[in-house]
Amino acid sequence: DAASSSFTVWPDEVRADGVVGARTALNFFERPRTDALGGPDRLRAMLEELDLTFVLTGVDNLRVYGRLAPGDRIVSSVKVSLMGGTMLGGAQEVALEGSGEVVATADITLVTLQGGRPTAADSVLPEDLLESLGLLR
Repeated sequence: DAASSSFTVWPDEVRADGVVGARTALNFFERPRTDALGGPDRLRAMLEELDLTFVLTGVDNLRVYGRLAPGDRIVSSVKVSLMGGTMLGGAQEVALEGSGEVVATADITLVTLQGGRPTAADSVLPEDLLESLGLLR
């Protein structure tokens, strides 16, 4: 299942003409990705207890469509999948809440690191996280 976050667009996140820049789209993608991986507290605990981190190594096919206005409500979502070995992949999307009009999409790649070294994701991620990501085999 996809993880999603809903939030309000602030005036400093869009240009006066409503255009959403690539940097802003990437910022909109960050919250559900963090939530999908367990949230800030869980990520901090995995770092402290398992020396486990995730590094965003790729953003491909970034597309920004449409316009937003300050005060618009958006839903940002990510569907994470195991790409094999150390890599997790994800399809990310930002859409207007209510209408579902897509504002931005991208494919992302994350690498799992343990002790600073690439590590097979399915061998080090806690089982409940693998289950919540739909990655249990």
